[in-house]
Amino acid sequence: MQKAGASSGVYALPPRDVTAEVILARKALTELLLEKAGNSLPAQDPYLAVVFDLMATLVADLVYEKRYSDKNVWRGCVGVYMAPWLPDGKDGGTAFAELVCKHFYAIERVSLVVGPISDA
Repeated sequence: MQKAGASSGVYALPPRDVTAEVILARKALTELLLEKAGNSLPAQDPYLAVVFDLMATLVADLVYEKRYSDKNVWRGCVGVYMAPWLPDGKDGGTAFAELVCKHFYAIERVSLVVGPISDA
């Protein structure tokens, strides 16, 4: 890489573990939804599971790209998919999208202050 012009002081980012990111996003989405909606959602609904899998993938990408200031993209990746499942419809989906964004942004801010978590 140095022959191609890379600086010797710059290190490559570790490879992205998309599977782990999606698992963490799905877990957080589930917990946040249970907090918001309580037991009013069917826990074993196969359609909701598919929606959560899709949203978790989208959220993992948004978090990786640090797109916390773009509320419209969060509404499009979370809010529109959750709206049919929430009693408030579109407004509930928008509120849930904002809650998810704030949750992950808070984690990002803490990691900037504390630093990356290592296994050492």
